[in-house]
Amino acid sequence: PGEAFLIVSGYNCLPDTNQVMFIAAGEPYVIYAESTIDDVNGNDNGQIDFGESIMLDLSMENVGEQLADDVNAIITSTSEWVTINDDSEPYGNIDVDETVMKYQAFAFDVAANIPDQTEIPFQLSANDGNSEWNSEFSLIANAPLLVSSEIIIDDSESGDGNGIIDVGETFTINIEVSNQGH
Repeated sequence: PGEAFLIVSGYNCLPDTNQVMFIAAGEPYVIYAESTIDDVNGNDNGQIDFGESIMLDLSMENVGEQLADDVNAIITSTSEWVTINDDSEPYGNIDVDETVMKYQAFAFDVAANIPDQTEIPFQLSANDGNSEWNSEFSLIANAPLLVSSEIIIDDSESGDGNGIIDVGETFTINIEVSNQGH
């Protein structure tokens, strides 16, 4: 089992490179299929937002040619923006071409200062006691992105009204701010 690159090229054409996964014949091979965000402890919008505690629903699929018996999975992340609180989940038996979803399988906290649209990489390791299968996936986090567009100094009431802060004046500073985050 492993991965290789398939490069397709032709005369007067740009080459196209694709990654191809090879698996051993006659054995199980379990991979990441999909995930769903459960943020019921946050704003419950189904998205990863700054400062939230996330429960991850995750499904795995057996693309091999044999039953994967007593499968257990562990997730990790190299991201500085997440802390994984629940990293393991038993999946039981996964038959050939079967996809098994586990709800609230994993849990992690998102940092309050995560930048908007940060891609959080995860590694998924599944094993059945005999073989280990590794998959990778990533999720996107949302956060505010505050941008100031205009600063206005109002010194018209107790100043000379020229929009410049002078000694002895009382003034108001108006700052227009917009959230360009997600």
